[in-house]
Amino acid sequence: FTRNELLKVADLEYTYYGQHKKALYEIPKTSVIYTQGQFNSIYPYDNSVALTQVIPFPTYFKAQAELGKAQLRGAEIRKEAVKAELALKVKVVYYTLQHLIQESRLLSKEDSIYEVFLHLAEKEISISVEHELEEATTITKAHLIQNAYNRMQEEVNDNRIKLQYLLRSEQIPDIQVYPEDQRILKPDTSSKEVFNQPHLLYLKEQIEISKRQKNVERQKGIPDIHLSYFNQSIYGPASIYGDDYFLTTSDRLQGFQVGLIFPLYYSPQKAKIKASKINETIAQEQYMLVQKDMEGQFKQVVNKYLLNKKNLEYYDEFILKNSRRMVVQALEAFNKKQINYIEY
Repeated sequence: FTRNELLKVADLEYTYYGQHKKALYEIPKTSVIYTQGQFNSIYPYDNSVALTQVIPFPTYFKAQAELGKAQLRGAEIRKEAVKAELALKVKVVYYTLQHLIQESRLLSKEDSIYEVFLHLAEKEISISVEHELEEATTITKAHLIQNAYNRMQEEVNDNRIKLQYLLRSEQIPDIQVYPEDQRILKPDTSSKEVFNQPHLLYLKEQIEISKRQKNVERQKGIPDIHLSYFNQSIYGPASIYGDDYFLTTSDRLQGFQVGLIFPLYYSPQKAKIKASKINETIAQEQYMLVQKDMEGQFKQVVNKYLLNKKNLEYYDEFILKNSRRMVVQALEAFNKKQINYIEY
């Protein structure tokens, strides 16, 4: 089912977060401003170049990196969850086909037996009421079995088409029926299997993502670092320590600034942090809800499995052996004219 679109979407989502993770260290654009005019002296062609850069506090990048890892991990688990869900659907249809084909074979055997009965009833020349009743009953039973067999074949074909759709195959797959010793599944019935379910692991990772998102919002409230550099010309006469000289356009003044940028109004960011906390709580409650539901469903499925297992063992040990004997002996008795059709 690797060609299934659901799995392709999950795989693309994982690729998206892989690329998104690389962009989490992004810093704001650098500001470069060139100024020209009369601002230092009477000279009309003074010029200035200023570079300004705002950098978030280093802890913000760390928080972003942790969020990116959690999102990528969540996408990976999501892909596994989709894969497990598709695998489950395929298995359900596949084992349903196993059952339907087995039942079709049983109906085919019954149909063959009643064809013999019908042939014998048509050969026997009798006008008795008992014979007419046997013949009418045989015909009715034969048609009922044939009708049930036809319906079963339709169900087999429907499920084969469903399997073809799930596998995105161009051809309807052929199903080989398992031999008897391979038909019994032996699943792990321990409760630890619940906690390993991909969907539950995905919800657990959503809690971690919510925590990382909350930490990112907190780091956004920390002041950013402001860096700037300027370089400007100065033109005209100057006197330094009593010495007079003339400054030209090649004489420059330069310097830098370092500062912090504080939010003037912190309430919106504070609200975002509170919203992130609520989102984390929602993720935790969602995880607990699904976990409890899964535990309950798992117990029900295990109980049903154990009950069916006991029934199967009982039928295999007692009922089936006697049933086979009854079928063989009844047919032999009917062929030897020891019993009639109604008694059979």
